[in-house]
Amino acid sequence: MTLLNKSPFLIFLILTAKVYATDLCHILSGKQVIQGAKSCPTIKKGNLLHRLHKESSVIIGQPIDLNYSHTLIDILNQLPKGLQKNILLSHEISHVTTQLISNYKNVKLLKYHGEDFTWAQDFLPFITDKNGKKSIFNIPYPDEYIRSTSSKLAKSCQISELNTFKKGFDYEKVGPGDFGGNIYPLTDKTLFVGDNISEEVISKLEKNTDQQIEIIDTSWFETGHVDEVISLLPGVLKKDQKSCDFTVAIPSPSLAMNLINMDITQREELINFKDYLNETSDAYYNCLQLLAESKKDNFSSKLCRSFRDYNLEMDKIFNRNLETVKKALKRIDKCDLKSIIPLPVLLAPIDKTSDKSVLGYSRFITFNPINNILIEKQVILPKQNYTPFTDYISETLKRLKLNTSYVNSSFLQYLAGGPHCNVKVIRTCKRTN
Repeated sequence: MTLLNKSPFLIFLILTAKVYATDLCHILSGKQVIQGAKSCPTIKKGNLLHRLHKESSVIIGQPIDLNYSHTLIDILNQLPKGLQKNILLSHEISHVTTQLISNYKNVKLLKYHGEDFTWAQDFLPFITDKNGKKSIFNIPYPDEYIRSTSSKLAKSCQISELNTFKKGFDYEKVGPGDFGGNIYPLTDKTLFVGDNISEEVISKLEKNTDQQIEIIDTSWFETGHVDEVISLLPGVLKKDQKSCDFTVAIPSPSLAMNLINMDITQREELINFKDYLNETSDAYYNCLQLLAESKKDNFSSKLCRSFRDYNLEMDKIFNRNLETVKKALKRIDKCDLKSIIPLPVLLAPIDKTSDKSVLGYSRFITFNPINNILIEKQVILPKQNYTPFTDYISETLKRLKLNTSYVNSSFLQYLAGGPHCNVKVIRTCKRTN
């Protein structure tokens, strides 16, 4: 996930073909057999593999915060040894990167030309064929140099390049809605995108994948990406013969407010939320300060009503999106989504116009647990700044027999993103005869 006006353009260029030839290219070719991989979907065109397919490699975006990068790599190093790990770097190696290189010999370095590459999730969506071979689905970044990097990678690894745009295509009209964080495969048959995606990208997806494209509402959000509003997880809380064999997590402001209302021991931590409020949110800050100082007050208090009402409106949007997901799964995958997990979040408007309605852009003022990384049974989440949220998330995911780890992703939060935006997990499948 990214904001064009808040982060430098992403410019990724491989230093040598040899790096890919020995490692990443072997994975992208589909020749490497990964133990535990599921069979590839039965398809004619291609498939964006969902999160329950076996992971083979991770690509971590440009290191910016040393603590975050160390913690993330330490977690990844505790996972299966066969997981290949890569970090994208600038040629001008920073002090942060130098320390990472000295500490982690098992992490491959993928150097590129440019200023920054934070949002690995957005840059390289891969489409997989029935034999497990990848193709690059080009994302129409406005910057010409960035667009050329997909072609260079495809040529280096001798894999196909899909979704080329015709000469004269207006790249300036492209926004974050066309980036990888807004293209979310939920099953082998369904692909969810936000309603801010362009017709051009939808057309290219339809041409190159067999998955049915479904649209949900992301127009309310600052970056407007699907990976902020739904999260696919393994395991189920409820199951019968017709139910889906997975869980979907969604953000829930009403749950967050209920947890705060019930808390009488750690209210002082609520003042941490102020870091992600802007100057137009004085009323929300006053509410947080009141709740942090008083155990008797809650979101029904006069100072908190505008905050409460805004988040209840956001709750309605999340629940409408959930209904869209449930109907699509019923129609396409022939299963009933019964295992649903709400996770706590709070939001605030970015500008004064959106304070009166949710038609303006909104921002998460808490760390969104929906924006997480899933590798096998490990869920890597943004570290929460309120202990009751952490406790609830960990206990809820434990019911799914999932392990949780937390990373301090404050710098990503300031840029309106999270861990899922920063890390590209490449998943694999085995060919069927």
